[in-house]
Amino acid sequence: MIDGIGSIGAAGSPSAPGRARPADGFDSIFRRELVKFSKHAEERLQRDGIHLTDAEKERLDQGMDKAAAKGARSSVLLMDDKVFIANVREKIVITSMTRDRLRDNVFTQIDSAVLL
Repeated sequence: MIDGIGSIGAAGSPSAPGRARPADGFDSIFRRELVKFSKHAEERLQRDGIHLTDAEKERLDQGMDKAAAKGARSSVLLMDDKVFIANVREKIVITSMTRDRLRDNVFTQIDSAVLL
């Protein structure tokens, strides 16, 4: 008898008893990659104690899509008490900060602002 796909039963197969399904399974191929963060942005997030939820990352992603639809290349994205400078075309957050740190800052080469 021929077993169905995924029920081969060989040691090391995904359906072997006691084995969990890999986190990066076939369905992950279809998940859309959200916004990326530069190393500098990740360091700033850590420094400022900013922890983004998946929903917040989705909001950033949607904000970048809106900016891109208007022809933006570099944007300031304001979300709640967080600020992000992003390369819209590449969907990469270049830097981030809290609104408290906005004072006395000058942002250059920014062609758009997105309020989320």
